[in-house]
Amino acid sequence: LAPMATLEAARDYFELEDGASDADYNAYNYMVLTAHSKPEARAKIPAVVHADGTGRIQIVREADDPLTHAYLKALGRHIGVEMSVNTSFNVAGPIAQTPAQAMDTLRRSKGLDAVVLVADDGTAYAAWHGGERDSGRFSGWYAAWKQARG
Repeated sequence: LAPMATLEAARDYFELEDGASDADYNAYNYMVLTAHSKPEARAKIPAVVHADGTGRIQIVREADDPLTHAYLKALGRHIGVEMSVNTSFNVAGPIAQTPAQAMDTLRRSKGLDAVVLVADDGTAYAAWHGGERDSGRFSGWYAAWKQARG
């Protein structure tokens, strides 16, 4: 698991290397480098700080991926951190590359609550565990969202 963050959040929680600073730290765009976390990071974002205190950051910029950047900015407004967990999205199988593979990964996962897929036209689709496997985190958020929309 790795942190996916805006550049501002990456700077707030990790020591970005000067040697990776070309083009405003674009060496961190592809989850190929680790950075040491700052002391407050382990308490604030424990899911993305490795046991050795590092994180394999993916910095997301608005110009490169406006939808994901907007998502991270919204997380910042909602939870106070412009950061999310990023993973190669595979559970006991290959990396999911199609919607069908994403659904298979959701079925195999015990800790994954939901999968949100966004089509080329911007339409979003969500699938989540139901019944006994529903932790309530996603379905609770979804119910509150629907109620707020009226």
